[in-house]
Amino acid sequence: EFIYPDAWNTLTVFGEGQAFYIYINGTFVDWFEDSEFTTGQIGIGYDIYDEGAEAIFVFDNIIGMEP
Repeated sequence: EFIYPDAWNTLTVFGEGQAFYIYINGTFVDWFEDSEFTTGQIGIGYDIYDEGAEAIFVFDNIIGMEP
């Protein structure tokens, strides 16, 4: 309900300590904790659950910041 089909969407992941907060188009949708990764790089992955389905990802910009 937060993702706009056939339109631009914004994914924001905000990390604070071991907690990570996920926003889609400015709406908070979930959070998780992970103490394993205290430093690292930004990565993107996806999975399509319907065999034969396709997905297209276009990135306008990626911003990585630290306090």
